[in-house]
Amino acid sequence: MKKIANILSLFFAILFCQNGFCQTSLTENTADEIHIAPNVEWSDWGSNYTNGFGGNVRNYGVFIFYGNKFTNNGSYFSNAGSKDSFITSIVDTISGTNRPRFYDLVLNNGSNNFIINNDSGIEVQHNINFASLIVSTERSNTNIGSINLADDATYTGIMSNTKFVDGYVTKVGNDAFVFPVGNSNKYHPLTISSPSSLNYQLSVSYFYDNPAIADLTGGLHSLSSLASPLTSIDNTQFWDVVTSSTDSISVTLHFESLVGKYLNASNVRMVGWNIANARWEIIGTNIPSGLTSGSTITNDSVNLSRYSAIGIGSTLEVLPVELLSLNVQKIDNQNALIQWTTASEKNNLKFEIERSIDLHNFQKIGEKLGNINSSGLNNYQFMDLNPVDTKNYYRLKQIDINGDYKYSEILFVDFSTNNSEPNDIQISLLNSLSNPEIRIITSENFKASNFAIQIFDIEGRLVEDLEKLNIQASSNTILPIKSNDLKNGIYFISIHNVSLQEGNYTFKLIR
Repeated sequence: MKKIANILSLFFAILFCQNGFCQTSLTENTADEIHIAPNVEWSDWGSNYTNGFGGNVRNYGVFIFYGNKFTNNGSYFSNAGSKDSFITSIVDTISGTNRPRFYDLVLNNGSNNFIINNDSGIEVQHNINFASLIVSTERSNTNIGSINLADDATYTGIMSNTKFVDGYVTKVGNDAFVFPVGNSNKYHPLTISSPSSLNYQLSVSYFYDNPAIADLTGGLHSLSSLASPLTSIDNTQFWDVVTSSTDSISVTLHFESLVGKYLNASNVRMVGWNIANARWEIIGTNIPSGLTSGSTITNDSVNLSRYSAIGIGSTLEVLPVELLSLNVQKIDNQNALIQWTTASEKNNLKFEIERSIDLHNFQKIGEKLGNINSSGLNNYQFMDLNPVDTKNYYRLKQIDINGDYKYSEILFVDFSTNNSEPNDIQISLLNSLSNPEIRIITSENFKASNFAIQIFDIEGRLVEDLEKLNIQASSNTILPIKSNDLKNGIYFISIHNVSLQEGNYTFKLIR
């Protein structure tokens, strides 16, 4: 009787809604076949929806799921031009034993996560709109929960550290593609160029984890099994890749910060776990754009079928001190608290804390003894009781027992009376050009003078010393940057009045 009622209610809905939209309710389908006709809008009206083992749904219109769970054990097929929308204000789930096939799919449950754990994942033929926050799939299996995008299929939605796929995304076809993957509130996609084969298939997941201990179907990846000239592997992140396709493609990694782990980018490489040889090896010769979070490294002619994991490695020994975190904050609006944590230390004598107000001159304001040799977490802190009434820039100078030293990245806090950015001058970096330019805009209250303009990287190194410039009030000045090697990353631009003590500015910009 229930089967007959379902068929009859659907028949009348289709019969009377062919030329417009309508809404009705369907909570469980056990019928042999159900069609949602073109221009017909169906909804489940807040109930969980199950397409049973005997169910056979063919969607040509619009199906809106207002419930918090869709279970597909039968056949669910959305045709070209159709749309399936999941709209709730709570955690939503797609589960079941059989893979549903969507054409246009919208996942929108506001500020909640969306869980896909269907035994065969889901398939998207045209577009998936990530309107929800984090979409989770099963990490221990590339099939369960995986979002499978067909040839020419795309996704929409601005991905970020709060919006990504926490699990596997699979792409089929010869499209260039950005895998929108992340983990632990860190969005770090993997990008590929167009494969030559229409049948190319690749599954990707990002892990903010140690590849030597991560629980993967492909097994563990020892950090000590290295092909020369590799000396170390980043033990905090990697991308799990699964493919049998042998096309040579370009691969780009967008990685988490390596600052404090490696000294510079020149010896950092993309690496892969060679399945046949059971070891890490270098992929390509290119170096990354920087070491800060969001930096990239790209190599061409990569055959991903050789590898079960992609990561970051170096041809030099890791820094004696592995710096996990470095933070500075204002305390009671009069003191600056500098805190840092190390994951390991080797021959580490001490840290010197240095401060600057202009990025030109750093002075030692204190020190903390290191732990010499340590393999565990160590927490440090230092309180600056006398910060200057302006922007205070801080960095660590880590000194080995043999006298060698290295600097950390630079952080700052602002103790100005008005610590907002000055409103008489604004600086922006025009990133769209191959050779970037600085734009300087001044108000009518700006005091005209001759200024020296310098660019520093995040570690305080002078990147470029530009010619002195006379900056007028109410002006809009474009200043070319001469360097052809300004990588993506964080920079400080110092504008220093050469004739007066006042009118000195420092801006933090991101390329």
